[in-house]
Amino acid sequence: MKKITLLFATIFVAVNMWAADPTWTRVWENSATLGTNPAYIGTANSSARGMGVGTFEGEKVVVIPTREGGTFIKVLKASDGTLWKDLNVTGIATGQFVVNDAAVTNDGKILVSNVALSATAPNNLFKVYRWDNSTDAPTVAISFTIQTGFLYRLGDQITVKGSISDGSCKVYAMSTALVATKATVFRFDMVPDGNGGFVFNNTPTIITDQIAATGGYASVDIMGDGKYIYKYNGSNMLKLNADGTNPNPAEASSGSIVGTGGSSVRYLLNLPSVNVGQPDTAYVAYFRYGTGQERANIVKFPNSLLNSSAAAVCSYLPPLGTNSNGNGAGRVAFDDFTSNSVSTTINLYVLSTNNGIGKYLITWPKLLSSVDQASQSLKISRSRGFLKVDGISPSSIELFNSLGQKVSSVTNSNTLNTNSLNGIYIVQVRAEGKIVKTEKISL
Repeated sequence: MKKITLLFATIFVAVNMWAADPTWTRVWENSATLGTNPAYIGTANSSARGMGVGTFEGEKVVVIPTREGGTFIKVLKASDGTLWKDLNVTGIATGQFVVNDAAVTNDGKILVSNVALSATAPNNLFKVYRWDNSTDAPTVAISFTIQTGFLYRLGDQITVKGSISDGSCKVYAMSTALVATKATVFRFDMVPDGNGGFVFNNTPTIITDQIAATGGYASVDIMGDGKYIYKYNGSNMLKLNADGTNPNPAEASSGSIVGTGGSSVRYLLNLPSVNVGQPDTAYVAYFRYGTGQERANIVKFPNSLLNSSAAAVCSYLPPLGTNSNGNGAGRVAFDDFTSNSVSTTINLYVLSTNNGIGKYLITWPKLLSSVDQASQSLKISRSRGFLKVDGISPSSIELFNSLGQKVSSVTNSNTLNTNSLNGIYIVQVRAEGKIVKTEKISL
Protein backbone atom coordinates (compact mmCIF):
# COMPACT_ATOMS: atom_id res chain seq x y z
CA MET A 1 0.00 0.00 0.00
CA LYS A 2 2.85 2.41 0.78
CA LYS A 3 4.38 1.66 -2.62
CA ILE A 4 1.13 2.54 -4.42
CA THR A 5 0.70 5.74 -2.41
CA LEU A 6 4.28 6.77 -3.12
CA LEU A 7 3.80 6.16 -6.83
CA PHE A 8 0.65 8.28 -6.84
CA ALA A 9 2.38 11.10 -4.94
CA THR A 10 5.36 11.05 -7.31
CA ILE A 11 3.11 11.35 -10.35
CA PHE A 12 1.14 14.15 -8.70
CA VAL A 13 4.29 16.20 -8.09
CA ALA A 14 5.48 15.60 -11.66
CA VAL A 15 2.36 17.15 -13.18
CA ASN A 16 1.43 19.62 -10.46
CA MET A 17 1.06 22.53 -12.86
CA TRP A 18 -1.93 24.39 -14.29
CA ALA A 19 -1.29 23.81 -17.97
CA ALA A 20 1.60 23.22 -20.33
CA ASP A 21 3.38 26.28 -21.70
CA PRO A 22 2.83 26.68 -25.44
CA THR A 23 5.43 26.23 -28.15
CA TRP A 24 5.52 28.05 -31.48
CA THR A 25 6.32 26.99 -35.02
CA ARG A 26 6.89 29.48 -37.83
CA VAL A 27 4.35 28.84 -40.61
CA TRP A 28 5.60 31.76 -42.72
CA GLU A 29 7.26 35.08 -42.15
CA ASN A 30 7.91 38.09 -44.37
CA SER A 31 10.22 40.21 -42.26
CA ALA A 32 13.28 42.40 -42.07
CA THR A 33 14.91 39.66 -39.98
CA LEU A 34 14.66 37.23 -42.89
CA GLY A 35 15.30 39.88 -45.54
CA THR A 36 11.76 39.52 -46.92
CA ASN A 37 9.98 42.59 -45.51
CA PRO A 38 7.26 43.45 -48.07
CA ALA A 39 7.39 46.78 -49.90
CA TYR A 40 3.81 47.58 -48.82
CA ILE A 41 4.91 47.55 -45.18
CA GLY A 42 8.00 49.66 -45.76
CA THR A 43 10.85 50.43 -43.40
CA ALA A 44 10.53 53.96 -42.11
CA ASN A 45 7.11 55.56 -42.53
CA SER A 46 4.88 53.56 -40.16
CA SER A 47 2.43 53.23 -43.03
CA ALA A 48 1.16 49.74 -42.18
CA ARG A 49 -0.06 49.72 -38.58
CA GLY A 50 -3.06 47.40 -38.53
CA MET A 51 -4.19 43.93 -39.56
CA GLY A 52 -7.21 41.64 -39.52
CA VAL A 53 -7.64 37.92 -40.20
CA GLY A 54 -10.60 35.77 -41.18
CA THR A 55 -12.39 34.17 -44.11
CA PHE A 56 -13.26 36.36 -47.10
CA GLU A 57 -14.70 35.07 -50.38
CA GLY A 58 -14.02 31.53 -49.23
CA GLU A 59 -10.32 32.17 -48.57
CA LYS A 60 -8.53 32.44 -45.22
CA VAL A 61 -6.95 35.88 -45.44
CA VAL A 62 -4.83 38.49 -43.71
CA VAL A 63 -5.95 42.07 -44.40
CA ILE A 64 -3.36 44.86 -44.15
CA PRO A 65 -4.30 48.53 -44.70
CA THR A 66 -1.25 50.52 -45.79
CA ARG A 67 -0.42 54.05 -46.81
CA GLU A 68 2.99 53.15 -48.22
CA GLY A 69 3.11 54.83 -51.65
CA GLY A 70 -0.62 55.53 -51.65
CA THR A 71 -3.76 54.07 -50.09
CA PHE A 72 -4.07 50.29 -50.33
CA ILE A 73 -5.88 47.40 -48.69
CA LYS A 74 -3.67 44.36 -49.19
CA VAL A 75 -5.29 40.95 -48.84
CA LEU A 76 -2.87 38.06 -48.28
CA LYS A 77 -3.51 34.35 -48.37
CA ALA A 78 -3.30 33.20 -44.76
CA SER A 79 -1.91 29.86 -45.89
CA ASP A 80 1.40 31.21 -47.16
CA GLY A 81 1.45 35.01 -46.79
CA THR A 82 1.44 35.72 -50.52
CA LEU A 83 -0.46 38.71 -51.88
CA TRP A 84 -3.90 37.57 -53.08
CA LYS A 85 -5.82 40.74 -53.92
CA ASP A 86 -5.89 44.51 -53.66
CA LEU A 87 -9.28 45.83 -52.64
CA ASN A 88 -11.04 48.65 -54.44
CA VAL A 89 -10.36 51.83 -52.42
CA THR A 90 -12.53 54.24 -54.39
CA GLY A 91 -14.12 56.83 -52.13
CA ILE A 92 -11.81 56.41 -49.15
CA ALA A 93 -10.98 59.83 -47.71
CA THR A 94 -10.81 61.94 -44.53
CA GLY A 95 -9.18 61.37 -41.19
CA GLN A 96 -5.74 61.89 -39.73
CA PHE A 97 -4.88 58.62 -41.48
CA VAL A 98 -7.33 57.51 -44.17
CA VAL A 99 -6.83 53.80 -43.38
CA ASN A 100 -5.23 52.17 -40.38
CA ASP A 101 -6.63 48.98 -38.79
CA ALA A 102 -8.67 46.05 -40.13
CA ALA A 103 -10.89 43.16 -39.08
CA VAL A 104 -12.91 40.40 -40.72
CA THR A 105 -16.38 39.64 -39.36
CA ASN A 106 -17.58 36.12 -38.64
CA ASP A 107 -19.67 36.21 -41.81
CA GLY A 108 -16.79 37.27 -44.05
CA LYS A 109 -17.03 41.07 -44.35
CA ILE A 110 -13.89 43.20 -44.22
CA LEU A 111 -13.92 46.29 -42.00
CA VAL A 112 -11.17 48.94 -42.10
CA SER A 113 -10.92 51.98 -39.84
CA ASN A 114 -9.29 55.34 -40.35
CA VAL A 115 -7.73 57.35 -37.52
CA ALA A 116 -9.69 60.41 -36.41
CA LEU A 117 -8.71 63.23 -34.07
CA SER A 118 -10.68 65.99 -32.41
CA ALA A 119 -9.13 68.51 -34.73
CA THR A 120 -10.64 70.54 -37.52
CA ALA A 121 -12.83 68.73 -40.04
CA PRO A 122 -12.42 66.36 -41.74
CA ASN A 123 -9.82 64.89 -39.34
CA ASN A 124 -12.48 64.61 -36.64
CA LEU A 125 -14.59 62.13 -38.65
CA PHE A 126 -14.10 58.52 -37.54
CA LYS A 127 -14.97 56.10 -40.32
CA VAL A 128 -15.11 52.35 -40.70
CA TYR A 129 -15.33 51.09 -44.27
CA ARG A 130 -16.94 47.80 -45.32
CA TRP A 131 -16.19 45.40 -48.18
CA ASP A 132 -18.58 42.56 -49.05
CA ASN A 133 -16.46 41.51 -52.05
CA SER A 134 -13.07 42.25 -53.55
CA THR A 135 -14.22 44.17 -56.65
CA ASP A 136 -16.74 46.79 -55.53
CA ALA A 137 -15.84 50.03 -53.82
CA PRO A 138 -16.38 50.00 -50.06
CA THR A 139 -19.42 51.34 -48.30
CA VAL A 140 -19.22 53.41 -45.11
CA ALA A 141 -20.25 51.17 -42.21
CA ILE A 142 -19.65 53.71 -39.41
CA SER A 143 -19.36 57.49 -39.51
CA PHE A 144 -18.92 59.24 -36.16
CA THR A 145 -17.99 62.88 -35.75
CA ILE A 146 -15.87 63.68 -32.71
CA GLN A 147 -17.37 66.73 -31.09
CA THR A 148 -15.38 69.89 -30.57
CA GLY A 149 -13.72 69.94 -27.19
CA PHE A 150 -13.49 66.14 -26.83
CA LEU A 151 -9.88 65.11 -27.30
CA TYR A 152 -10.61 61.65 -28.62
CA ARG A 153 -8.32 59.81 -31.01
CA LEU A 154 -10.03 56.75 -32.51
CA GLY A 155 -9.03 54.05 -34.96
CA ASP A 156 -5.49 53.15 -33.97
CA GLN A 157 -6.94 49.73 -33.24
CA ILE A 158 -10.43 48.32 -33.51
CA THR A 159 -11.78 45.07 -32.09
CA VAL A 160 -14.61 43.40 -33.99
CA LYS A 161 -16.88 40.61 -32.72
CA GLY A 162 -19.82 38.83 -34.37
CA SER A 163 -21.55 38.86 -37.76
CA ILE A 164 -23.17 41.63 -39.78
CA SER A 165 -25.81 39.38 -41.36
CA ASP A 166 -27.51 38.57 -38.03
CA GLY A 167 -26.92 41.96 -36.43
CA SER A 168 -24.54 40.63 -33.77
CA CYS A 169 -21.46 42.51 -34.98
CA LYS A 170 -19.90 44.98 -32.56
CA VAL A 171 -16.97 47.31 -33.18
CA TYR A 172 -14.93 48.41 -30.15
CA ALA A 173 -12.64 51.43 -30.29
CA MET A 174 -10.60 52.88 -27.46
CA SER A 175 -9.53 56.50 -27.47
CA THR A 176 -5.87 57.27 -27.20
CA ALA A 177 -6.13 61.01 -26.51
CA LEU A 178 -7.70 61.80 -23.16
CA VAL A 179 -10.69 63.84 -21.97
CA ALA A 180 -10.14 65.34 -18.52
CA THR A 181 -7.17 62.93 -18.08
CA LYS A 182 -9.39 59.89 -18.79
CA ALA A 183 -9.58 57.53 -21.78
CA THR A 184 -12.84 56.19 -23.20
CA VAL A 185 -13.96 52.84 -24.62
CA PHE A 186 -16.65 53.02 -27.32
CA ARG A 187 -18.82 50.22 -28.73
CA PHE A 188 -20.70 50.54 -32.02
CA ASP A 189 -23.70 48.19 -32.15
CA MET A 190 -26.00 47.18 -35.01
CA VAL A 191 -29.65 48.14 -35.41
CA PRO A 192 -32.34 46.98 -37.89
CA ASP A 193 -32.24 48.81 -41.23
CA GLY A 194 -35.98 48.45 -41.85
CA ASN A 195 -35.45 46.09 -44.79
CA GLY A 196 -34.74 42.89 -42.90
CA GLY A 197 -31.04 43.61 -42.46
CA PHE A 198 -28.85 45.53 -40.06
CA VAL A 199 -26.65 48.61 -40.05
CA PHE A 200 -24.30 50.11 -37.48
CA ASN A 201 -25.61 52.76 -35.15
CA ASN A 202 -23.38 55.79 -35.67
CA THR A 203 -23.99 56.81 -32.06
CA PRO A 204 -21.70 54.63 -29.95
CA THR A 205 -22.30 53.21 -26.51
CA ILE A 206 -19.71 54.49 -24.03
CA ILE A 207 -18.59 51.47 -22.03
CA THR A 208 -16.51 53.70 -19.80
CA ASP A 209 -14.93 57.15 -19.93
CA GLN A 210 -13.00 56.74 -16.70
CA ILE A 211 -9.80 54.93 -17.71
CA ALA A 212 -6.83 56.55 -16.03
CA ALA A 213 -4.40 56.23 -18.91
CA THR A 214 -1.43 57.83 -20.53
CA GLY A 215 0.42 56.80 -23.65
CA GLY A 216 -0.89 55.88 -27.06
CA TYR A 217 -1.99 53.21 -29.48
CA ALA A 218 -4.73 51.89 -27.23
CA SER A 219 -6.38 48.49 -27.69
CA VAL A 220 -9.15 46.58 -25.93
CA ASP A 221 -10.43 42.98 -25.98
CA ILE A 222 -12.85 40.78 -24.03
CA MET A 223 -11.61 38.04 -21.71
CA GLY A 224 -13.26 34.65 -21.32
CA ASP A 225 -14.87 35.84 -18.08
CA GLY A 226 -16.65 38.64 -19.98
CA LYS A 227 -14.42 41.39 -18.58
CA TYR A 228 -12.49 43.88 -20.69
CA ILE A 229 -8.73 43.78 -20.93
CA TYR A 230 -6.89 46.79 -22.31
CA LYS A 231 -3.39 47.97 -23.04
CA TYR A 232 -1.73 51.02 -24.51
CA ASN A 233 1.88 51.98 -25.06
CA GLY A 234 3.41 53.10 -21.80
CA SER A 235 1.04 51.16 -19.54
CA ASN A 236 0.57 47.89 -17.76
CA MET A 237 -2.19 45.57 -18.92
CA LEU A 238 -5.41 46.43 -17.08
CA LYS A 239 -8.92 45.08 -16.69
CA LEU A 240 -12.47 46.43 -16.47
CA ASN A 241 -15.62 44.70 -15.29
CA ALA A 242 -18.20 43.79 -17.94
CA ASP A 243 -20.22 46.89 -17.03
CA GLY A 244 -17.19 49.17 -17.49
CA THR A 245 -16.45 49.68 -13.81
CA ASN A 246 -13.05 49.07 -12.27
CA PRO A 247 -12.56 45.80 -10.38
CA ASN A 248 -12.17 46.12 -6.64
CA PRO A 249 -9.38 45.51 -5.99
CA ALA A 250 -8.06 46.81 -9.31
CA GLU A 251 -6.23 44.41 -11.59
CA ALA A 252 -3.04 45.41 -13.36
CA SER A 253 -0.26 43.25 -14.73
CA SER A 254 3.22 43.50 -13.27
CA GLY A 255 5.64 45.65 -15.26
CA SER A 256 8.22 42.89 -14.86
CA ILE A 257 5.89 40.48 -16.72
CA VAL A 258 4.10 42.64 -19.30
CA GLY A 259 6.33 45.31 -20.79
CA THR A 260 4.91 48.82 -20.81
CA GLY A 261 6.33 49.16 -24.33
CA GLY A 262 3.54 47.28 -26.04
CA SER A 263 -0.09 47.28 -27.14
CA SER A 264 -2.53 45.30 -29.31
CA VAL A 265 -3.74 43.03 -26.53
CA ARG A 266 -5.65 39.91 -27.59
CA TYR A 267 -7.28 37.32 -25.34
CA LEU A 268 -6.50 33.91 -26.83
CA LEU A 269 -8.10 31.15 -24.77
CA ASN A 270 -8.66 29.63 -21.36
CA LEU A 271 -7.35 26.18 -20.50
CA PRO A 272 -8.83 24.14 -17.64
CA SER A 273 -6.70 23.09 -14.72
CA VAL A 274 -4.82 19.83 -14.83
CA ASN A 275 -5.43 18.73 -11.27
CA VAL A 276 -8.28 19.15 -8.81
CA GLY A 277 -7.95 22.37 -6.81
CA GLN A 278 -5.72 24.14 -9.32
CA PRO A 279 -6.83 27.26 -11.22
CA ASP A 280 -7.79 27.50 -14.87
CA THR A 281 -5.36 29.61 -16.91
CA ALA A 282 -6.09 32.45 -19.34
CA TYR A 283 -3.62 33.16 -22.16
CA VAL A 284 -3.20 36.63 -23.64
CA ALA A 285 -0.97 37.85 -26.50
CA TYR A 286 0.24 41.40 -27.03
CA PHE A 287 2.62 43.20 -29.36
CA ARG A 288 5.95 44.13 -27.79
CA TYR A 289 8.02 46.82 -29.48
CA GLY A 290 11.48 48.27 -28.98
CA THR A 291 15.10 47.20 -29.24
CA GLY A 292 15.36 43.42 -29.40
CA GLN A 293 11.56 43.09 -29.47
CA GLU A 294 9.20 43.79 -32.44
CA ARG A 295 7.32 40.56 -31.75
CA ALA A 296 4.44 39.07 -29.81
CA ASN A 297 4.63 37.76 -26.26
CA ILE A 298 2.12 35.31 -24.79
CA VAL A 299 1.34 35.73 -21.10
CA LYS A 300 -0.49 33.29 -18.82
CA PHE A 301 -2.78 34.48 -16.02
CA PRO A 302 -3.97 31.84 -13.52
CA ASN A 303 -7.64 32.34 -12.67
CA SER A 304 -7.65 35.14 -15.30
CA LEU A 305 -6.11 37.44 -12.67
CA LEU A 306 -3.77 40.02 -14.20
CA ASN A 307 -2.17 40.64 -10.81
CA SER A 308 -1.62 36.96 -10.00
CA SER A 309 1.80 36.34 -8.48
CA ALA A 310 2.03 33.29 -10.76
CA ALA A 311 1.48 35.26 -14.00
CA ALA A 312 4.34 34.80 -16.44
CA VAL A 313 5.42 35.19 -20.03
CA CYS A 314 5.16 31.67 -21.40
CA SER A 315 6.20 32.23 -25.02
CA TYR A 316 8.33 34.79 -26.85
CA LEU A 317 7.82 34.85 -30.60
CA PRO A 318 10.76 35.76 -32.86
CA PRO A 319 11.65 39.44 -33.49
CA LEU A 320 10.56 40.58 -36.94
CA GLY A 321 13.37 43.10 -37.38
CA THR A 322 15.37 46.03 -36.07
CA ASN A 323 13.98 48.90 -38.15
CA SER A 324 13.01 51.84 -35.96
CA ASN A 325 9.43 51.78 -34.71
CA GLY A 326 9.19 55.08 -32.89
CA ASN A 327 5.39 54.96 -32.63
CA GLY A 328 5.37 51.47 -31.14
CA ALA A 329 2.86 50.41 -33.78
CA GLY A 330 2.08 46.73 -34.28
CA ARG A 331 -0.70 44.20 -34.20
CA VAL A 332 -1.54 40.65 -33.17
CA ALA A 333 -4.49 38.58 -34.39
CA PHE A 334 -5.39 34.90 -34.40
CA ASP A 335 -7.66 32.27 -35.94
CA ASP A 336 -8.31 28.52 -36.23
CA PHE A 337 -8.68 27.37 -32.64
CA THR A 338 -8.54 23.55 -32.57
CA SER A 339 -8.47 21.10 -29.68
CA ASN A 340 -8.18 17.33 -29.47
CA SER A 341 -6.89 14.69 -27.08
CA VAL A 342 -3.27 15.55 -27.88
CA SER A 343 -3.08 19.35 -28.07
CA THR A 344 -4.77 22.71 -28.42
CA THR A 345 -3.61 25.01 -31.23
CA ILE A 346 -4.23 28.44 -32.74
CA ASN A 347 -2.62 30.45 -35.53
CA LEU A 348 -1.13 33.70 -34.26
CA TYR A 349 -0.35 36.54 -36.69
CA VAL A 350 2.06 39.34 -35.77
CA LEU A 351 2.61 42.64 -37.58
CA SER A 352 5.48 44.96 -36.67
CA THR A 353 5.33 48.35 -38.37
CA ASN A 354 8.45 48.83 -40.56
CA ASN A 355 9.59 45.23 -39.91
CA GLY A 356 7.13 42.76 -41.41
CA ILE A 357 4.50 40.17 -40.66
CA GLY A 358 4.49 36.50 -39.67
CA LYS A 359 2.19 33.58 -38.95
CA TYR A 360 2.98 31.10 -36.17
CA LEU A 361 1.31 27.92 -35.01
CA ILE A 362 0.93 28.04 -31.22
CA THR A 363 0.56 24.63 -29.58
CA TRP A 364 -0.40 23.73 -26.02
CA PRO A 365 0.23 20.01 -25.40
CA LYS A 366 -2.43 18.31 -23.33
CA LEU A 367 -1.20 17.32 -19.88
CA LEU A 368 -2.57 14.30 -18.09
CA SER A 369 -3.59 14.88 -14.50
CA SER A 370 -2.11 12.79 -11.73
CA VAL A 371 -5.23 10.63 -11.88
CA ASP A 372 -5.07 10.28 -15.66
CA GLN A 373 -1.41 9.27 -15.61
CA ALA A 374 -1.89 6.80 -12.83
CA SER A 375 -4.94 5.26 -14.55
CA GLN A 376 -2.80 4.35 -17.54
CA SER A 377 -0.92 1.88 -15.36
CA LEU A 378 -3.94 0.91 -13.28
CA LYS A 379 -4.53 -2.83 -13.15
CA ILE A 380 -7.48 -4.76 -11.74
CA SER A 381 -6.68 -8.31 -10.63
CA ARG A 382 -8.87 -11.05 -9.17
CA SER A 383 -7.97 -13.52 -6.48
CA ARG A 384 -10.14 -15.86 -4.46
CA GLY A 385 -12.86 -13.72 -2.88
CA PHE A 386 -11.25 -10.34 -3.70
CA LEU A 387 -10.75 -7.70 -6.38
CA LYS A 388 -7.50 -5.77 -6.14
CA VAL A 389 -6.54 -2.43 -7.74
CA ASP A 390 -2.83 -1.79 -8.34
CA GLY A 391 -1.10 1.33 -9.69
CA ILE A 392 -3.29 3.92 -7.97
CA SER A 393 -4.73 4.69 -4.54
CA PRO A 394 -8.49 4.65 -5.29
CA SER A 395 -11.05 6.74 -3.46
CA SER A 396 -13.65 4.04 -4.19
CA ILE A 397 -14.23 0.72 -5.94
CA GLU A 398 -17.80 -0.08 -6.98
CA LEU A 399 -19.31 -3.22 -8.46
CA PHE A 400 -22.51 -3.26 -10.58
CA ASN A 401 -24.60 -6.15 -11.91
CA SER A 402 -25.90 -6.42 -15.49
CA LEU A 403 -28.95 -4.32 -14.56
CA GLY A 404 -26.75 -1.44 -13.42
CA GLN A 405 -27.47 -2.02 -9.76
CA LYS A 406 -24.65 -1.48 -7.28
CA VAL A 407 -23.99 -4.73 -5.45
CA SER A 408 -20.81 -3.91 -3.53
CA SER A 409 -18.44 -1.04 -2.84
CA VAL A 410 -15.54 0.08 -0.70
CA THR A 411 -13.90 3.48 -0.08
CA ASN A 412 -10.26 4.36 0.47
CA SER A 413 -9.08 0.81 -0.06
CA ASN A 414 -7.48 -1.01 -2.96
CA THR A 415 -9.32 -4.29 -2.30
CA LEU A 416 -13.01 -5.22 -2.57
CA ASN A 417 -14.52 -8.33 -1.02
CA THR A 418 -16.35 -10.41 -3.69
CA ASN A 419 -16.57 -13.69 -1.75
CA SER A 420 -20.34 -14.14 -2.16
CA LEU A 421 -20.62 -12.97 -5.79
CA ASN A 422 -20.80 -15.02 -8.97
CA GLY A 423 -21.40 -13.97 -12.60
CA ILE A 424 -20.63 -10.99 -14.92
CA TYR A 425 -20.15 -7.59 -13.30
CA ILE A 426 -18.94 -4.07 -14.07
CA VAL A 427 -16.24 -2.68 -11.80
CA GLN A 428 -15.75 1.11 -11.58
CA VAL A 429 -12.70 2.70 -9.94
CA ARG A 430 -12.61 6.34 -8.83
CA ALA A 431 -9.73 8.55 -7.72
CA GLU A 432 -10.08 12.15 -6.53
CA GLY A 433 -13.78 11.81 -7.31
CA LYS A 434 -13.10 11.02 -10.97
CA ILE A 435 -13.88 7.72 -12.74
CA VAL A 436 -10.54 6.41 -13.93
CA LYS A 437 -11.41 2.85 -14.88
CA THR A 438 -14.51 0.93 -15.92
CA GLU A 439 -14.08 -2.73 -16.77
CA LYS A 440 -16.25 -5.84 -17.25
CA ILE A 441 -15.18 -8.79 -15.10
CA SER A 442 -16.30 -12.37 -14.51
CA LEU A 443 -16.47 -13.71 -10.96
